[in-house]
Amino acid sequence: MHTTLKRLQDRGTFEWWIEDRFSHYQNALTDIVEKVSRQTIKYVKQFENPVLVMEDLRTFGKA
Repeated sequence: MHTTLKRLQDRGTFEWWIEDRFSHYQNALTDIVEKVSRQTIKYVKQFENPVLVMEDLRTFGKA
C-alpha cells in the first residue's frame, strides 16, 4: 500500500485518485481484520474456559 501510494505521488497523480486508492486499501485491510477477528472469536468460543492473549502493538517497531 505504501509503495503504491508513494509511486502515485511521485508521478504527480491527482490527489483525488491517491485518496481513492488509499480508501480502497484501507477498506480492504479493515475487512480482513474484521473477518479474522470474527473467526478468532468463533474458534475460541468452542472451549470451556478460553483465554485469548494479545500483544500490545502500540510500541511495535520502536526502539
